[in-house]
Amino acid sequence: MSTVKIAITQIKRKADGTYSYVCKPDPAVVKGKDRTLHWTVVTKGWRFHLLGRKQPIQVSGKKAKTQFPHPPVFTADGRQGFLQDRNGKVEEFSYTVRLVHVSGAELTFDPGLSNRNGVH
Repeated sequence: MSTVKIAITQIKRKADGTYSYVCKPDPAVVKGKDRTLHWTVVTKGWRFHLLGRKQPIQVSGKKAKTQFPHPPVFTADGRQGFLQDRNGKVEEFSYTVRLVHVSGAELTFDPGLSNRNGVH
């Protein structure tokens, strides 16, 4: 099973109290069936928000449950997440990422996924 790597970097607090970030690539283009999506939170002090009622990575869309049949799995330190993508059809998805900083600050954002099922 091939892996699609996604990096979350350069998280910085802006003067207005909100945060800027880079999620690369956005959208993540997934080619070929049965891929593993692998997120890494690169910015120190940040990790996936594992202690909430909501999933730290949650894909939305009509076919999300069939294309992403299992919940994401995270490393013990919360800096990496993995999700199986069946990539059975050409379709666009959005997903929500929930991060937390050691200070308690939270960041939520919605990048995209582009399932290409072998289409270039």
